[in-house]
Amino acid sequence: MSHLRKALRIAYLDSARVLVQLSIFAIFLAGCKRPVSHNKPAGELREARFGAHGHFLKEADKVILYSLNSHFDAPKETEFHGYAILGELEITGSEVIAEIHQDLFQRIYSEPGTSITYCYEPRHGIRAYRGSKIRDYQICFQCNHLHVFSEIESDEHERIGLETRSEPIQLNAILDKAEIQRQKPL
Repeated sequence: MSHLRKALRIAYLDSARVLVQLSIFAIFLAGCKRPVSHNKPAGELREARFGAHGHFLKEADKVILYSLNSHFDAPKETEFHGYAILGELEITGSEVIAEIHQDLFQRIYSEPGTSITYCYEPRHGIRAYRGSKIRDYQICFQCNHLHVFSEIESDEHERIGLETRSEPIQLNAILDKAEIQRQKPL
């Protein structure tokens, strides 16, 4: 009789363990499910996240595209918010500025919630001029984050998540065409 009780107790404990594991798995799955009825369309989420920063860039009179080195400190006069400038290119063409805006806008994180990866090694920077106002955009395509500095002399910035996509082909093509040195990802 004691062997039967031991066997039943072991079976009961094993089934309780399995039940706990299944419950944890079910909670995990429920947390991963996207809420269908509360999702905003991707364009609305991108607009809400990029908003005034995106409009500023899109309507800029000119931009300076920077190639940055994320691994070396630089003297203040040759850095862009703490990262060494390898080269820069002034862009005044509204078509090119609109293409840069559209490329960034399409990359803005469009899922509910927030993006969580964060190595932040920016290799691209943009300084946008609109009238007498200036706004800086610093981009890490490795961890997919954009930092926007409304006050260029300040370290205060807004962090905006980007979609996980491939290389910054458009920005790299602009830099490569102008023969500006770029830091390659490790």
